[in-house]
Amino acid sequence: MLPDDFENLSTTIVASNLMANNVLAAITTKNYWDVANDYKPLMHLWYVGVLFQFYFLYFLASLIHNKKLKREEFKDFKQILGKEIVCLTLISFILYLLPQFSTAQKFYFLPFRFYEFGIGMIYFYVEDKVKIFRNEVWSKLFCALILVFLCWNFRMIPDSTRLVIVVILTILFLASVSINESIIGKGVLAKIGKRSYSIFIWHQILLAFYRYYFSNKNGILFIILYLGTVLLVSEVSYRLIELKSYKYAGKKVIVGGISLWALSTGLSLVVFFHAGVVRDVPELGVYMNNVHRGMHKEYCDRIYSYDHDFMNNGRIKVFVTGWSFARDFANILLESEWGDYIDLSYAPTYTEDYNDRIREADYVFVWGNKNNYLDDLFDISDGAYWGIGPKNFGESNGIIYKNRFLQNYFEQVVEIDDSFMVENEDDKKQWGNNYIDMIRLIQIDDGVIPVFTDDNMFISQDCRHLTEAGARYYATLVDWDTIFRKRYNN
Repeated sequence: MLPDDFENLSTTIVASNLMANNVLAAITTKNYWDVANDYKPLMHLWYVGVLFQFYFLYFLASLIHNKKLKREEFKDFKQILGKEIVCLTLISFILYLLPQFSTAQKFYFLPFRFYEFGIGMIYFYVEDKVKIFRNEVWSKLFCALILVFLCWNFRMIPDSTRLVIVVILTILFLASVSINESIIGKGVLAKIGKRSYSIFIWHQILLAFYRYYFSNKNGILFIILYLGTVLLVSEVSYRLIELKSYKYAGKKVIVGGISLWALSTGLSLVVFFHAGVVRDVPELGVYMNNVHRGMHKEYCDRIYSYDHDFMNNGRIKVFVTGWSFARDFANILLESEWGDYIDLSYAPTYTEDYNDRIREADYVFVWGNKNNYLDDLFDISDGAYWGIGPKNFGESNGIIYKNRFLQNYFEQVVEIDDSFMVENEDDKKQWGNNYIDMIRLIQIDDGVIPVFTDDNMFISQDCRHLTEAGARYYATLVDWDTIFRKRYNN
């Protein structure tokens, strides 16, 4: 794996071993649906983190509720924490509905997902009293509706609302069947259910490594082979690990588990503190004898140091605002032939605190939509106000790096995700001629884009942000004469 990906994997292993991968995901990726997650083998263990945190909370609450809790009392756990579970479920559901919290927080953190577990527990308490829909017709209907809401994208229904509907339908489905006599309790579904944890663990690991090392193209043949492989590996895992752990539960299992936990955590920490570097990667400028933490993103993030007032040093005052894509463009500016002639000031996002700096600027470069306030300050026809477009270099450099021993390694190209093309066209309509099209600058035949610069360096280390070599490469492509000499002819 590339160093950044290997470092991320080691971080995920440590977080997963601590049952806190959901916390890591909320801090880092934030978006579960980000395409980058498709290439992370342990991305899905965020759910195990939520699940085990719930188990721990329930155990802790039970312990507090019954100071002299005996083992046999666990067996009749309908009598434990009834009112408390109802209260916690209501609180969690209210938190989930509040708009003050981000989508990432609601997706990854237990307080916002406790209500899903809580509703299931409440149903378990009253299951023997609920026989409203108990017949085969209702059970099939609710099962079908669950599948529809899981698989179909109802644009008129927000994601958060769809989740609540699925939870309610699941409870109604459970209420419509007799657990001991239904399809849940016997047959193929029961066998799959017993192996569901192994299937869950292995499905993402196999999919991520396939994407990273073989191909990100998924056809019918792949789906058949993939599902067969998942079932086969899961069956082996279920029989050799799960069943034997249950059968031989004791000191050997505990010692073995702790040993594996310590070994995987220790090795992962070694990789983490070495920034994921286990070999030289010249195409990224990464070498074993020159490694330090944070090296993979520091070039893009160095622009944060330019978040200050203008120096008034007689240079052209350039104000750049926007998140990481704007920082990339600021690096391109500094690497360009005009780098020695500009006084750069940067702001992550526009606020009124930057008004004085903006009024003083000769040029303003913005990533994203046009800002109405800035429209009033700058005449776009005068060439002082420019929009910066998005850019994309595929899904993962892993599928490029796997070919490093092939003759045409540095000639590889990738297709751009359609969503970036749509965003690019929308932005271009807003900005007109004062738009820096970062995609069109490097596009070649059939709309594909190169992965490497002319001197065989990765343009981007994460398929979105620029390496130093990538910034220098872009600096040779931008038409600076049109931008600067439009106002500064001399």
